[in-house]
Amino acid sequence: MREAHFIVRPFLCWAIALLCAGAIGPVFGESGSPVEVETGPDGVQRVSITMDSYSYRPNHLVVRAGQPVELILTSVTILTPHNFVLKEPAAGLSVEQDVGAGKTATVRFTPTVPGVFTFYCDKKLLFFASHREKGMEGRLEVR
Repeated sequence: MREAHFIVRPFLCWAIALLCAGAIGPVFGESGSPVEVETGPDGVQRVSITMDSYSYRPNHLVVRAGQPVELILTSVTILTPHNFVLKEPAAGLSVEQDVGAGKTATVRFTPTVPGVFTFYCDKKLLFFASHREKGMEGRLEVR
């Protein structure tokens, strides 16, 4: 029994480390319908996004150009940190926000150019594929 303890313990340590780094785990993709973001009484287009293992929910947002957008980003993972990256310099979009495991963060920006832009998580561990490469990306459609 003592020998099994020496085999199982290192395996569990490695498995936990890989899971924390996002190198292993289920892939949850979202291909649902686009979500048209409502404008609040304060004129802000506001929506909550859940960040899970390699997914954003919702992952396709439709917003209006020229009106502020506020995203409430909540990570529901226990150990794996995520981020939200939306970099489209030609459209005046430059957003990058880290969200720790189990934490919430808010980003605010105003899109000015219509188009479809990709947002993603670029977190990765060492030589493993990034979260984006594992499918953690979505679309911001500006009308």
